[in-house]
Amino acid sequence: MPTLPGPSSPALTPAHGVLLLAVFGAVMFALTVALSGAERSDTEAFLVANRRTSVGVGALSIAATWIWAPALFVSSQQAYQHGVAGVFWFVAPNVAALVLFGFVAARIRRAFPEGYTLPQLIEQRYGPRVHAAYLVGFLGLQVCSLAVQLVAGALTLERLTGLGYAAGVAGLAAVLLSYSLVSGLRASLLTDVLQMTMILGIVALAVPWTVSAAGGWGAIEGGLRGVSRVSGVFDAKVAWSYGVVMTLGLLAGPLGDQMHWQRAFALPERSVRPAFLLGAAVFAVVPLALALLGFVAAARVASEGWIVADPQLAGYVAVERLGPSWLTIGFVVMLLCGLASTGDSALCAASSLVAVDVHARYLSPSPSAASTLRVMRWTMVALSVAAVAIAWLRIPILWLFLFYGSLRAAYLLPTLLTLYAPRWVDARGMLAGVVGALVIGLPLFVYGALTKQPDWQVAGTCTLVALSGSLAVVVRARRRRQLEPPAPAEAPS
Repeated sequence: MPTLPGPSSPALTPAHGVLLLAVFGAVMFALTVALSGAERSDTEAFLVANRRTSVGVGALSIAATWIWAPALFVSSQQAYQHGVAGVFWFVAPNVAALVLFGFVAARIRRAFPEGYTLPQLIEQRYGPRVHAAYLVGFLGLQVCSLAVQLVAGALTLERLTGLGYAAGVAGLAAVLLSYSLVSGLRASLLTDVLQMTMILGIVALAVPWTVSAAGGWGAIEGGLRGVSRVSGVFDAKVAWSYGVVMTLGLLAGPLGDQMHWQRAFALPERSVRPAFLLGAAVFAVVPLALALLGFVAAARVASEGWIVADPQLAGYVAVERLGPSWLTIGFVVMLLCGLASTGDSALCAASSLVAVDVHARYLSPSPSAASTLRVMRWTMVALSVAAVAIAWLRIPILWLFLFYGSLRAAYLLPTLLTLYAPRWVDARGMLAGVVGALVIGLPLFVYGALTKQPDWQVAGTCTLVALSGSLAVVVRARRRRQLEPPAPAEAPS
């Protein structure tokens, strides 16, 4: 069978890579400055966009924020490796997570209408120790989330332009930071709308063009089982090794992520549920479309001996080999839009956590607007430095994604219990549940990832979910029994 190697050299030069980043950053920065106006010095705009976000803007921003690197890379990677089974276990939990969060967020908006973060509510109900346990996970997630966007963007720029990986990471971080510093969440919402529009437009052009060039439906049909030749949608091996971890991590995703709580608090209460339901529908279009590129690549491996050295880039490789050079550049711009929409959201989320849950709570109970803005901006800088350091380790995208998905899983049941069954838990139970799950479950998952043993990864994720909820309930029930007065002895007859 003939072998079709990858391109011997990048299609563009490193100078083109720098120019691409510079132009992209300049457009986003100019848009932010032009439309934010006086809100650049308004803390409410910086934190929650004055709580006046419309359903349409909210839905596009929610979809854009949920389209992180995994949605752009892992969807085609799973289609390429595991066919329809991989796509199902990626897309279905993703959509379900946003739908679930729409209902949960609407409930918390009614209970906590002037809130800014979920840890803020947790502190009010359970005190500083549980608050600290939530903050560690929520801030850690933002660092990992930004890092995975930088990894994905740098890999793509390296492939297309030959721009050094380390330089690509630093350059993309600088771009995200430049416009996020202007007006916080307001900047993120404004750029999200443009970025999501560009993503949908380029997907609508690139995917049909590539599929047509590959031969139409026949090119897709040949790759529906992926290069692993899975047996079907509910292939047991894929469901166990990938589906369980993905589903639990994704369902916990928005609940354990300040990016989405921040958008929930930025929407009027009546708009929260419609915005998240519409955002879920808009989001679904992108990974489903990009999965077709993974099928095409898998079919070409079987029929023409394609070599896809890095499965993470299977979709990009299909566009690169079957489309014109200008389409490849457009595809990279689309990827940058998706990565940037989540990257700037991570910066805004972390800055709100530090400003509200650290600075205003412990350091300066009545902070001025100027000091709050200063803290938020310096938090963005610090987060960028930490994420760049992690990204330079060149950890695979899927590993990072599954890691922070498992990290979020520790907060799934404690958060739901807080909102729907508050009488079942107390401060000690919540602390035991979250900390116990992280101490026991997360190392199991990390061990499985490092040793490439799916059984350990599944065990770690399931332990995170089960232990966090069960410990919270059991500790509360045990304390209740201890505090109950003993039943009076019966009088002798």
